Amino acid sequence: MTSLVVRALSAFAIGLSANCAHAEILTVTQDSFANALEPTQTNGANPVVKVRGWGSNYGFLRFDVSSLGGRAIASATLNLDVAEIRRGAGGAVELRVVETAWSPDSLTFDNQPAFGPPLATLPVFDTDVGGTVSVGLTSLVRGWVDGSIPNYGLA
Repeated sequence: MTSLVVRALSAFAIGLSANCAHAEILTVTQDSFANALEPTQTNGANPVVKVRGWGSNYGFLRFDVSSLGGRAIASATLNLDVAEIRRGAGGAVELRVVETAWSPDSLTFDNQPAFGPPLATLPVFDTDVGGTVSVGLTSLVRGWVDGSIPNYGLA
């Protein structure tokens, strides 16, 4: 039973296209996690986001993409800082699109938002502790920016 702790991090590195060779970093604007062992506890004030491979902790991250409006996005990469791995050598973290609204001040396991099927899977191992794992999510960020996908963040 592996448990992963990530910091709420550098987040998305956005490559903008067209006539501008410019990159932008989006930081996490809201984060929390839901813990089945403490189903009514809020965790939005915690400086880390805890997730478990066996499904009793779900992390939630939301990003402000308003600064990207009207710009062509060439690429978007999510970077997660791996703070710690407990009780195991690592495993996989599934990323899912959150489908309903949530607030870090009130999110609990009992009222956590709905999220979709896996969008991407990140392998995370002991050797990643103190480093960063990354995954490209360009289509998702484009959808958030153009409004075709509601921006409730990632689980």
